[in-house]
Amino acid sequence: MDLRNNRDILQETIFSRVPPLLRWLLFLPLALLGAVVGSVLFILLNAVSGVDIDVGSFEGGWLRFAQSGILGFLFVFIGGAIIPRYQLIASGILIIILTVILTFLFTLGFVSEIDSTWYQVGHLITSIVGGVAAIFVLYDMIDNLPNIEPSSD
Repeated sequence: MDLRNNRDILQETIFSRVPPLLRWLLFLPLALLGAVVGSVLFILLNAVSGVDIDVGSFEGGWLRFAQSGILGFLFVFIGGAIIPRYQLIASGILIIILTVILTFLFTLGFVSEIDSTWYQVGHLITSIVGGVAAIFVLYDMIDNLPNIEPSSD
């Protein structure tokens, strides 16, 4: 029997003391908050290092794509890690939620004409790739947890 869906990667942390219902309620807000905070920290680190994140510069364009990948990774990883069970399934659903949110935001960006259309599509794809990478990391973490057989009492 595959017990992968019943494992909790946060079993040895403070989140193991939080009731499962509260963890189910908080996973989406904490995922959004973590992704936004991570993106802001990435921007601040680039500003402190003196790198220009201008759309026209080559390294600035790549750094903005990296920021999109980090946003996708953090959103899916934090949300998937907080959920007490079914973390891989929920992470797949989080990628769908991320895609819907970013598609909506990029559609608003099309109207404002700040960036080119292909540039925004590239950000969307990079965010999805970051989210898929988070699923692989979560899978690896869950797979490396010690096997805890359910008691037959």
